[in-house]
Amino acid sequence: RDRPFGLEADTDRPGADFKPLPLDDPVQYHLACKKDPRCTAFTHHARVCYLKDGETEVTVRTGAGNISIGAN
Repeated sequence: RDRPFGLEADTDRPGADFKPLPLDDPVQYHLACKKDPRCTAFTHHARVCYLKDGETEVTVRTGAGNISIGAN
């Protein structure tokens, strides 16, 4: 199934984590989220991808190296 996602550089989506994955490649964590029906968004930080299963507020974290993806 296809879902549109939009990259949100220097952001975090705190909360709603249901599965942390040791992934460090944007393609891998996008595919992991796409394969899991619970996943609505994810945040990548410090070589861990946190899959999310709920709507969360976007928080700007300039310079922290976070990348978030949310379903559009």
